[in-house]
Amino acid sequence: MKFPAQRILLIATRHIGDVLLTTPLLRSLRLAYPDARIDALVYNWTAGILDGNPDVNTVITVNQDPPFSEYAGLVRKIFRRYDLAVSTLTSDRPILYAFWAAGKRVSLVPPYRLNDAWKRWITRGWAELDDWDTRTVIQNLRLCDAGAIVRVRSP
Repeated sequence: MKFPAQRILLIATRHIGDVLLTTPLLRSLRLAYPDARIDALVYNWTAGILDGNPDVNTVITVNQDPPFSEYAGLVRKIFRRYDLAVSTLTSDRPILYAFWAAGKRVSLVPPYRLNDAWKRWITRGWAELDDWDTRTVIQNLRLCDAGAIVRVRSP
């Protein structure tokens, strides 16, 4: 089932190349939700890769290792402001950002281990990470499947 959403947050707090590889996912989100506001949360030093991207309304930045006060400010800025959050990462921080940002969440999750089970529990849809046999763009597009939207491969 496609989640209804007017405000979407894509979380891609990784390196420049990782952010660039989210663009087919961003295009898929834009086509599935043409009237939605789509924001992207990225590290401040990677934000430029999304400059001029017509599928993104606003780029929100965060330092890679922010002090607690910056974390608190970011949480206040995104807390429940979105209908849907999409995390392209399996680590704790991006999944927690998604949890704070939206009631409905779609995320990549690591292969099942008991200590990571909570990541599956707090998301409404997920795709398991396969770093060995699946290219990053395809991994990201699997989030479309988890959110019941059509995949678009090229922007």
